[in-house]
Formats: sequence, structure tokens, C-alpha cells
Amino acid sequence: MTPFRAPLYDRPAIGGARIRGNDDKSDAITDFERLERVVLELAARYGDLRRENERLSSALHESQQRVGELEVALRAGNQLRSDVAKRIDDLVGQIDQIEERFAARGN
Repeated sequence: MTPFRAPLYDRPAIGGARIRGNDDKSDAITDFERLERVVLELAARYGDLRRENERLSSALHESQQRVGELEVALRAGNQLRSDVAKRIDDLVGQIDQIEERFAARGN
């Protein structure tokens, strides 16, 4: 791109404000250098954000897998607890029956 030598106007037909032209080539170079620096910074930031997004997506996937594993373990633990509670109830019932037999023999 080459700098404009003539003064520029934004919508000159309606008397818009004058846009500063680049009367000096050093100003144009400085503007282009600044633009290049900003574009490079934006590209670097974009890359950083993409990497961060990938890292977070991976961490989320791992967390979701861990939650699934824990849910399976929780269901297994709950089933075991239920089985143990049933077995304890059966044993208590047997103890009650034995006590009743001993009580009946004792009379």
C-alpha cells in the first residue's frame, strides 16, 4: 500500500472530517510498522488462545471421563452396600429364630 499524498476526507460530499494523510514517508513506515506489530501480536495471541482452548478441552474431556469412572464406582459401591445390608438383615433374622428356639426349649 502506498500512502496518499492528497488530503483525504470521509464522505466529502456531506462535509465529513478530514482524515490525516501521510505526508512523510517515515510516518507511513512507522504506521505500517505499528500495524505489522499489532497484527503479529494478534496472531500470537490467537495462537496462545487456541492452545489454551485445546488444553482446556482436553482437561474437560479427562474430567468427564473421571466423572464417568466415579459414577460407575459409586453404583458398584451402592450395590455392595445394599447387598451387605440385605445379608446383615438375613443374619439378624437367623439370630432371632435361634433365640426363639432357645426360648421355646427353655420353657
